[in-house]
Amino acid sequence: MKFSLQKFSVGCFLVFACAFIASLTGGCETTGPAGAALPTPTNFLSGPLQVGDKIRIELTGTPLQYQPPEQAVKEDGTVSVLHCGAIVALGKTPRQLEQAIQACLVPDYFKQATITITELNNRYFFVGGFVVRPDRYIYEGSTTLTR
Repeated sequence: MKFSLQKFSVGCFLVFACAFIASLTGGCETTGPAGAALPTPTNFLSGPLQVGDKIRIELTGTPLQYQPPEQAVKEDGTVSVLHCGAIVALGKTPRQLEQAIQACLVPDYFKQATITITELNNRYFFVGGFVVRPDRYIYEGSTTLTR
């Protein structure tokens, strides 16, 4: 009787051990609707600039390789640009601001120029846990008491 009880205990242990290992190695995948593209972090980048946002305006492709210091969007919604003075940045995306600076500088001051706007103080939120795309995303829009 003792021998069969020992056999039963070993058998139960093996069954529970296999079930435990299967639960650790198994998983599930949640997929979206058929054919629907999943959102990526790039969908959330480059929202409109706001007062106080810090940016860097890089000017390349010209005889003058000017790297201005970092600056913030001023209270009146403008930023200072070499040869252009104050340009309205408030409410524009970095890409729209690049185009506005490009229009000011080319062809009046340079034959060609490449303008790159880099946002330096993005506000982020994080999505984690058991989700399809855990990542860091840029928070767009104004910050209010409830949002």
